[in-house]
Amino acid sequence: MGLSESSLYCKCFNEGRLVNILLTLTSTDIAPSMGPVIGGAIAQELGWRWIFWFLVIVISFTALVMILFFPETQRNIVGDGSARVRGIYWSFFSIFQKQDTHAGKDITRPKRRWPNPFACLPILADKGSLAVIFLYAVTYSVKMTLQTSLGAQCVEIYKLDYLNAGLIYLPSGVAGGIGSFGTGTKSGDGCESS
Repeated sequence: MGLSESSLYCKCFNEGRLVNILLTLTSTDIAPSMGPVIGGAIAQELGWRWIFWFLVIVISFTALVMILFFPETQRNIVGDGSARVRGIYWSFFSIFQKQDTHAGKDITRPKRRWPNPFACLPILADKGSLAVIFLYAVTYSVKMTLQTSLGAQCVEIYKLDYLNAGLIYLPSGVAGGIGSFGTGTKSGDGCESS
């Protein structure tokens, strides 16, 4: 977690968008640390095979909610959002869409374009961006490498049960989130009011 992410936190606080902070913090630090705790509790109480079934249930529920309730927002599919969508782009949310807005306007299937994975490479030409990306990549890869073997080694060496082995990951996630947030607020970079 580097200065750029913590500057994002500061900017979000100034603009009142706490949701962005929670999403970023959860996806980069806390989520990889909570997985082993949940997995350890399930493996200890129900057996390791139940981890698979737990994931199937959670993913199925999440997919169902997304398919039924998340509206399509891509501009080349819904335009300015006033036209009704059909077919694969339909969602349960479409029922609540206003009927009187541009009633005759229909969305046609957009021409399929393949994304260019190399379009983001010019960002690396900036020395500051390259430094932040490189340092964050090294830090994150070291953290994930340690997390891969830490639980198994603690179970083997210290004879811990699965839940206690999972709890080992919590300090890393919490400290990573607090550290990245603290770095941005103490540095003052990007924390000026807009």
